[in-house]
Amino acid sequence: MGPDSSILQKFNKNPYKIADNFQIYRLVTPIVIHTGFNHLISNLATQLIFGSWLEGMVGFNHTMATYIVSGIGGNIFSAYCSDANSVGASTSINGLLTGVFAMITINWSAFSGNQQLEQMRCILLFFIVFAIVINLMIQDEGTDSWGHLGGAITGLLWGMAFFPRVKTLSGTRQ
Repeated sequence: MGPDSSILQKFNKNPYKIADNFQIYRLVTPIVIHTGFNHLISNLATQLIFGSWLEGMVGFNHTMATYIVSGIGGNIFSAYCSDANSVGASTSINGLLTGVFAMITINWSAFSGNQQLEQMRCILLFFIVFAIVINLMIQDEGTDSWGHLGGAITGLLWGMAFFPRVKTLSGTRQ
């Protein structure tokens, strides 16, 4: 149960059609197309968990920008490294994962001094690193590992560059 094959052919990430025919829309459309119900549900569940964590920390606008930029960045990276066609929001999801990692990293000292916040930081980092490692290790047929890696790199860089720095008790930004 999934989209018609003609839909997949028209809107998937096809490196040759992106480069040769300038079909730039193929960098965005794979983010919203899935190969079936299970693919859609697993992506939605992951988005809800990690996207809500990130949104709680940086707000809707930063989260949405991270999602879209990571999806596009992951698809560009994948198109450069691989000839395979692909669809799915995994490029964006990996960007959300590393976005949470970036937020924790750039605001590291904001978690210090409070045992509950330090424990939360450790738990979040464990889940993020675990999810990234598992995601990058998946080598099933049809899985775009280059897209996963590209989305993760893009989300990390985007977060490090644009996420807000929390003020410390002394009033300085980290």
